[in-house]
Amino acid sequence: MDSESTLSSDRDQMDLLRIPIFLFLLIILTFVLRRAWMADDAYITLRSVDNWMHGFGPVFNPGYRVQAYTHPLWMLVLAGFYMLTHEASYTTIAINLALTAFMLGWMVRFSRKDLGMLIALLLLGFSSSFIDYSTSGLENTLSHALIVVFITLYTTALAEQRRVGWAALCGGLLVLNRLDLSLIVFPALAYGLWKWRSWFAVKWLVLGLSPVLAWEIFSIIYYGMPFPNTYYAKLNAGIPNVEMIRQGIVYIFATLRNDPITLAGIGMGTVLPLIMRRKELYPLILGILFYLGYILWIGGDFMEGRFLSVPLVSAAMIISMTWSGPHNTWVAALAGA
Repeated sequence: MDSESTLSSDRDQMDLLRIPIFLFLLIILTFVLRRAWMADDAYITLRSVDNWMHGFGPVFNPGYRVQAYTHPLWMLVLAGFYMLTHEASYTTIAINLALTAFMLGWMVRFSRKDLGMLIALLLLGFSSSFIDYSTSGLENTLSHALIVVFITLYTTALAEQRRVGWAALCGGLLVLNRLDLSLIVFPALAYGLWKWRSWFAVKWLVLGLSPVLAWEIFSIIYYGMPFPNTYYAKLNAGIPNVEMIRQGIVYIFATLRNDPITLAGIGMGTVLPLIMRRKELYPLILGILFYLGYILWIGGDFMEGRFLSVPLVSAAMIISMTWSGPHNTWVAALAGA
């Protein structure tokens, strides 16, 4: 068979896989829409937004400068749209749905392996953690969108140093969306900085992280504290660390019992690059493991799966970029051969 025939055959296989990918996308978005909801914690942020729009500042109770929300960037996004619509619930759900559609579209656009993309979509579609927190009114959907863009920019920046600023900016926005996500981002940024070891990389890394620095300065001046109130309330409650870790284990096992696909997907996304020796992805794996350790350390959360959706989306993006698998066998099975 000549080279042109081989190329044509490969193209036909790619086109065949695009059909189930498109169908899975529609199915996932349908699942998300059917299960759209608003968590009670989302209204903490929305109340702060409403008070801000009425001239009381971004606070939960007028007259008391306390940062009750844990996601500054998400709060700013909600405030921007609230100014336009003057409505909270449906506006928030619409933003969640738009971000979920963007995230899935980005994954498909920048995935490098069609089979990997199919596996990633299957994991996301059957994960209660992902489906539940693709709405909810919380910051998860913005984190999902930012993490897939960050992973793309990070891998691109390793090959093209001029992209390091965009990767750093996206990582900074992710941290601004939720400060504890710095555990996922910083190993990759540190590896990129070590790889280039240039003032160019240092300059753009600092510029990229400047939104986080700007917010911290504002938070100290306006609220009197660098972190949200929940940090001081939850992590300094006087509970022994061993009890917190035990509760974190209970949180993980509850997910294993009720939503095993989520943990399976995270495990698959962290093991696959090791098997395929994709060393540039090791810092991302390390970040996911750091974040899982953090979940154990803080005792999990009262909302099952909330803290696991971002590690899952990270793992799914890694799978979509790396898993090629037995391509011909998969295509033959789909074709009914």
